[in-house]
Amino acid sequence: MKNIENHNNCKMTENVLIEDDNIDISTSRQNTEDDQSLNFKSLPLMLQNVCSSFDDQYKEMMLLSAITVISSVMPNVYGTYDKQRVYPNLFLYVLGKAGSGKGNLVWSRRLLSVIEQSKPEAKTGGLLQRLIEDPKALQIPDKIIIPANNSSAGFIKILNERGGKGLLFETEGDTIANVFKSDYGDYSEMLRKAFHHEPITSYRKTDNVLVDLEEPKISVVISSTPNQLKRVISNAENGLFSRFMYVLTEPIEEFLDVFASGEQDRTQQFQDVAKELSKLYQTLLRSEGIRFSYTLEQGKEFLNFFGKNKSLLTNLFHEDLDGSVNRMGLITFRISMILTVLRNMDSLETDKLVCGDEDFHTSLKLAEKLLLNANKVMEILPYQTEDELSGKKLQIFQLLPDEFTTSEAKEMGSRFGMSDRTTDRFLKTACFEKTAHGAYKKVA
Repeated sequence: MKNIENHNNCKMTENVLIEDDNIDISTSRQNTEDDQSLNFKSLPLMLQNVCSSFDDQYKEMMLLSAITVISSVMPNVYGTYDKQRVYPNLFLYVLGKAGSGKGNLVWSRRLLSVIEQSKPEAKTGGLLQRLIEDPKALQIPDKIIIPANNSSAGFIKILNERGGKGLLFETEGDTIANVFKSDYGDYSEMLRKAFHHEPITSYRKTDNVLVDLEEPKISVVISSTPNQLKRVISNAENGLFSRFMYVLTEPIEEFLDVFASGEQDRTQQFQDVAKELSKLYQTLLRSEGIRFSYTLEQGKEFLNFFGKNKSLLTNLFHEDLDGSVNRMGLITFRISMILTVLRNMDSLETDKLVCGDEDFHTSLKLAEKLLLNANKVMEILPYQTEDELSGKKLQIFQLLPDEFTTSEAKEMGSRFGMSDRTTDRFLKTACFEKTAHGAYKKVA
């Protein structure tokens, strides 16, 4: 298993411009050789079927988008990571200029077509009681996808109706950007919390309704151009940045042969996969819970991989990649969880699943690529100017009580899109005095 150290010259080979969609996000042809290290034929059969009809330059995008969509429909599957129960849900951002193939993402969305049209007769227990309470219960299909063009109140209302679960899937970056910039629509804070399954609480005064989602499980797929990205995630210190996996796509210079596949029918192919995914979903709904884990040896290799690469990335590229590496550990664990469930989908009559070595190493290979992609995206995003930081810091300073804890400061910083790392640096300035471990006061 090679480390990212082997790619330590990639920063010098990139030509990153910061002007609108002239940004060069080329992953270079050198990566074509790297792609061979990911053996698509070794993937679980469902994922092989998803990727098989796509050209090589799109396979990785389709793999990660399919995994992310599937992560939204894996109920009752969990693992323990850093002493906390975590679920499979993933966030994916596909970045590319117009004509770079991002439109293929809509095929991954079709994986949910059967689930969203089916009736919930196979849900766990209590069906008779549900029919007594609501005779139309069998006529209500499962809905997974959450509309991105939404207000924050509408977003949490839908989440509440669906038990805190769903998939945000949006291929038009402007839609997300416009919503996040509006006074009523910015639900980015909810996404940041949902990534770690942190509680989301909201009170709607107009309806006199308190919504309390104890353990939200949201998956996200977004695609946009580089310019649109900067309107969704405004800078590299935005807390959303490190929660996403990134795929970078390139425009195709030649006109594609649209008849090359002959009689192959991708629509039927994805319909068949959607049926298989629906069966898996129904099986998992009936489950009392399936706990995923690594073997002892895999755990040691995992820690070694991220320990080495964290040091390399933060020293070679940028210290703010620290958060991305930390969260990539959790993302990798979730990818392994999904691969393992798909590998064993015909024999899930169990309460425990242990990752196989093949799926474990596939997850690490993906993590290696995703970390390098995160570095490239970080170079695209602008850093906050001193004026922007001063404005936010001034607001945070004014809102904090005279005496407060580190966690209170970080929570306040998060509300203004400031990373924990930036908040920590802010607390070390002359504006504050440390009074005890984890405790500060303002300096007048």
